[in-house]
Amino acid sequence: MHKIDAIILAGGKGKRLRKLVKNVPKPMAQVHGKPFLDILFSQLDECGLIDGVALALGYKASKIIDKYKSVFPYRFSLDFCVEKKLLGTGGAVKNAIGHTKSNPVLVMNGDSYTDIDLKDFIRFHKKHKAKLTIALFRKNGSGRYGSIQVDARGKIVSFQEKIKTNKNALINAGLYLMDRGIFDNVRNGKILSLEKDLMPSFVTRFKNSVFGYLAKGRFIDIGTPRSYVSADKYLR
Repeated sequence: MHKIDAIILAGGKGKRLRKLVKNVPKPMAQVHGKPFLDILFSQLDECGLIDGVALALGYKASKIIDKYKSVFPYRFSLDFCVEKKLLGTGGAVKNAIGHTKSNPVLVMNGDSYTDIDLKDFIRFHKKHKAKLTIALFRKNGSGRYGSIQVDARGKIVSFQEKIKTNKNALINAGLYLMDRGIFDNVRNGKILSLEKDLMPSFVTRFKNSVFGYLAKGRFIDIGTPRSYVSADKYLR
């Protein structure tokens, strides 16, 4: 299996976490004694299929650059893509994709961790000749995540906005495999949400080539004080 490149979205302000995580961007929050980014780097390194990582940076980018520009103990290269203005998750991917070469490209949120077999995830994407594959996680109550509907083959048919519900739902785990060509018509420098602006349009434009892959492990994020504390306990 050929190696691929990855983009980690690490440019947000993380306002909800500011009381617990001060003076550093959210992906640098300490989890079990190390920056959360190191946990993601380790996951990619253990996969053995990542050639290079482009870090999409914005808020307090210098904190991350200073940490990793000299000492980087992983087996893939690292590139820094700094946004002059925050572009949102979709704009950030468009800005960073030019710093990658592979097809597909792995894209992941810098504030969430998913137990997933990355090799199997890549195999699934290639087997279905997908333009886009989204890692999904089953959760009781989609809450602040929203939910995704798939058909019997795993093809994604619709997205739902964040609705409070106690029903069992498939949520977006913030981990994607993308054909780099799906961003050809996305304008450079435009502020866009990957989840709200681009994903629904991708499902419409590439309706037979957008799939969901069910991750069987655990999904956890550090976006709120409560989930941050839970992440620290779990990732020990």
